[in-house]
This record gives sequence, structure tokens and C-alpha cells, in this order.
Amino acid sequence: MEGKINYLEKYHEFLNKVSKDFDKYLLDEIDKRKDSEILKKLYSKFLRLKLGISHQRVGWVFIAAKVFGIDIEKNYEELLRLSAVPEILIWSEYAFNWVTDGKQNDSETKLEENVQLITSQYLLTEATHFLPSKMLKKYLELYRWGIFGCLTVEEDLRITNWQNIKNWDVFWEKYSEEHAIPDVGALYGYCFELVKDYFEIKIDERIMKKIIKIGFDFGRDLQINGDISDFIIPNEKVHTTEKRPKKDYFIDIRTDRLTYPSWLLLKHAEKDNLELHNEIMESAKNRKYEKGFFEKIYKYLKEKKIVKEVLEFNKDEKKRLFEEINSLEINNEGTNFWKASILLLIKNKFAKALRLDYDLIQKNESKKKKFRNSC
Repeated sequence: MEGKINYLEKYHEFLNKVSKDFDKYLLDEIDKRKDSEILKKLYSKFLRLKLGISHQRVGWVFIAAKVFGIDIEKNYEELLRLSAVPEILIWSEYAFNWVTDGKQNDSETKLEENVQLITSQYLLTEATHFLPSKMLKKYLELYRWGIFGCLTVEEDLRITNWQNIKNWDVFWEKYSEEHAIPDVGALYGYCFELVKDYFEIKIDERIMKKIIKIGFDFGRDLQINGDISDFIIPNEKVHTTEKRPKKDYFIDIRTDRLTYPSWLLLKHAEKDNLELHNEIMESAKNRKYEKGFFEKIYKYLKEKKIVKEVLEFNKDEKKRLFEEINSLEINNEGTNFWKASILLLIKNKFAKALRLDYDLIQKNESKKKKFRNSC
């Protein structure tokens, strides 16, 4: 147990270092460009929020290098350059999603929407600046797949589409395989493909497919974490969300998004609380909430232990992904760091806040933690 704690801490130290170095690298790179002023303007929303914060995809590029046995110190600059590709690509998708997220009731102007859409396309081409020409085809296929994931949300993963998607198999195919993996998971698999292709690593094709699949599933599970965080609301126990604007509480319902947590919510409510089920449907349809809506949802989520079910899902996923990594029969610092990054599924601020918020932490748990750390 002590060893796990040590490599987790070691990974965080490493991730913080490469993330800070990446920030500096990217800013220096922008300053060299003829279009540096427009780049700074388009990046401002992302750089302002991300500077000084750990970049998970950057971490995964370096993890891939360690797993494949690449000399990090010797190839450090090249790895920073490669890291720009998945990091900028996710920013491009963020900008694209911002426009398509159904924010009709928000105060943003049409001009701001247009700027974000242009930004998404500019960043799409910007990432190619960091890639060798021979690797562009795979990059563009990845971006196309990510847009497909966005389209699936727009077309199918709607609360108001409940009757057509309430079957578990139908929903999971749409949510996991056609949305969360293309939109998020593919980037984590791509981090390993990127390093393999750039450094021309020779590896058994079956092993590489398993590595990519681990990335796909991890990204999908991170998306679930993001979706369940939508159910955090400020109260006397939780302080991390107090600065969220009120319009963002349960925003996936108001913007008619069907996620894994909201699918569970509707499934339970349809069975034993039809009044609440219908109110959720109306809220999604009209894109607004009636007074007392938050309290009703919060109470029902606690009653049915829906949040606990989602957190347990990711706990099981962490265990499964560890087993998948072990089955690769690769054992080095890279695989240890890889596992440490996967612990983020259950060791993150959202999960902690949710467990506090929904009474899932025992009163004496913090005391037990202090005792363990003192041993």
C-alpha cells in the first residue's frame, strides 16, 4: 500500500513539472509565430484557465513514452511538441461544444458564439503545426470522429428522446461508443498512437489495440465523472461549487442532455415517481426549471443512491483498467504512472465533493485516513 501512495505522489510531481514546462513551451511557440496576436486572443479563454494547472493529455504523452521505453530527457522537447496536439485538439472541441451546447437561455451573444466557432476551426488547424506531414491523416480522422461524437449528442442523446433511448443497450451504444469515446476517450488512446508513430516504435499489434482500448475506456469514464459532477449543488457541506452560477446547476437537464447519471435518474423516476419523471422531461423540453426543482432532484438522487451507483461504476472501472494494464506484461515506471493517472477516476475533487454532498462518507472515515497516513 505504501508503494502505491509513493508512485501516486511521484506521478503528481512529474505531471506538475511537465505541465508547467508545456505551458512555457506553448507560450514561447506562440510568440515565434506571425499570427501570435490572434493566437493569443483565441487561446485566451483556455490559457487563462489552464496555465499552472496539470494537463492530463500532456501527462499521457509522457506516460506513453515511458511505457515504450523512450529516453525522456533526450527527447523532452519533442515530447512537449507532440503534447500540443491532443491538448490543442481538446481545446478546439471545447470551443465547438460551447456553440452546440444549447445555451439559448444564457446571456452570451451571437457574436461570441461565432468567435467560438471560428476558434474551434482555427485550433483544429493550429494543432497540425506540431505534427509531421505523414501523421496528418490519422489526426484528421481523430478530429472527424470527435465531431461525430458531438453530433450524436445533438441527434440522439436527448432527454426528450427518452422513449427511443431508454433501453440500456441502445443508450450505452450511443453514449459510450458513439459519444464519450469519440469525444473524449479517443484522445487518450491517440496519445499512445502519437508517440508510437512519431518514434516508430515496433510493438505487437494486439498489444497496441489493447493499449488504445484502455485509453478509450479511461476517457469515457472521465466523461462520466464530468457528467456526475453536474449533480453537485452548493450546501453547508460542499464549498468547491459555491462560485458556480445558478444557471449551471443540473445544466445537463436544462440543456436536454442525456448522460449516464441522468439516464439512471429517468429510469428510476419512470418506475416509481412518474410526477418527477414528467417534470424532468418538461424541464428539458422548455429549457427551464420550476421553483424547488433542484431540491426535488437532490432528494431523489439521495433516496435512490444514484450518485453512489455512478461512483461505484468508476471504482469498478479503475480495477478493470488496472487488470488490463497488468495483462500487457509491461512493468516499468511508465505503467506505474499510467495506473496513477487512472486513479483519478476515484481520487478527484468532484468525487470527494459528491461523496460529502450525498452522505457517502462515513463520519469516522477522515480519522481512519489520518491513522493510515501516520503508519
